[in-house]
Amino acid sequence: MEGIELSSISVTTVHDALRAFGEVRFSNGKRVLPIVATPTNAGFPWVSVPDGVAAFCSVQGVIDEKPMLPGFHFLAPWSYVKYVVTPQFTVFDTPCKDCPTKDNSMVGIDVFLVFRIYDAKKFIDNLSAEKLGDLLKAAQEEAVRNLARSTNHQDIYDLVRYDESTITKTMDLKFHDFGVEVTDVMITDVKLRADIQQRLEQETVYQSKNSLQKRKQEFEMTVLKNKEYLSQRQLEMKNKELAYEQEEITKRANIAKEIDEIYARRDKLLAEIQAEQNRVVQNIHEEAKKHAAQYQSQKSSLLTELRAKSQALADQVNADQLAHNEKVRSGTRLLVSQCDAKSTEILGKAEKNVSSKMKTKREFTLQENRVQIWKKLMSDGASRGHILVQGDTSGNIVAALESVKQQQSLYNKAFTA
Repeated sequence: MEGIELSSISVTTVHDALRAFGEVRFSNGKRVLPIVATPTNAGFPWVSVPDGVAAFCSVQGVIDEKPMLPGFHFLAPWSYVKYVVTPQFTVFDTPCKDCPTKDNSMVGIDVFLVFRIYDAKKFIDNLSAEKLGDLLKAAQEEAVRNLARSTNHQDIYDLVRYDESTITKTMDLKFHDFGVEVTDVMITDVKLRADIQQRLEQETVYQSKNSLQKRKQEFEMTVLKNKEYLSQRQLEMKNKELAYEQEEITKRANIAKEIDEIYARRDKLLAEIQAEQNRVVQNIHEEAKKHAAQYQSQKSSLLTELRAKSQALADQVNADQLAHNEKVRSGTRLLVSQCDAKSTEILGKAEKNVSSKMKTKREFTLQENRVQIWKKLMSDGASRGHILVQGDTSGNIVAALESVKQQQSLYNKAFTA
């Protein structure tokens, strides 16, 4: 039976790679076991990475050093998932044909090799799936041929019960630097030529059956180990998820605490600024009051000074006015005195010229006064309804009045002339 070849395949998504790992496929008449996948639709804008695979992101052609964590990831347009590697235990079936024994009998030996990729970054940097398959075949075939060369054909079936731990350790050391761990190497079957096999079968049927049963049990144990490892990995990832969640909760609490501290510092700073502002405003008010008091004092002083100057100026003006008025009065009195003297002189001259006429005027004035008295008496008597006349009644009052009027007219004409 032909062995299995390791290969890398192209898939659509990362989840498709998880389903493809562990599934033996047939390609060109060969059995192919994929251990590396290259997704074609695992880039911008997002990608989902399942648990149980190691996915590596390429950023502008540079592959990340660490695999992506399981979960949902947003990617930039220049980023995409380039490789997906399985970390599961893989059973690699590599039969070794025409192995010469110590006595030069040709035998065929079927070998199962169990390995896992423990460091996917080392693996993709140094090997590929096909190259790993070739190297495993070469290393395993070398170890098995050396083992067969040291065994006679009649003892060749004892290789089924052979302790392969030495081969396992040797191969593990060879591939450890490539990120590959070889955990088990099992010789499952040995085939001799038909005649030799028929002869030996009768001797070793029972032993072979027991050995086969044992190998089946070991294989089942390997499968169980894989399941246990998968369960352990799931538990580890669950614990990591819980740890990440707890870490995020702690981070959020710390951030909330920092925000509260920032708000507290802000409030404190605002309070200090407000207090400083109030102090400055108070100082400004006090300075303003002080300057206002100074200005008011200066204003009062200036007003007092201006009032004093104004009063002094007013007193000076009043004094000047009084002096001027007195001077004017003195001039006026002098002028009046001069006018009075001149008037007296003129009157004296006039009286000297019209002395005779003045006598007549005085007599007329006397008569006129008398007439006025008579008129008054007559008016009062008329208002009372009777007239009382005393004195000399020999003359005619009307005639006297007419005489007075004529005399007045003559006097006025004479005085005018």
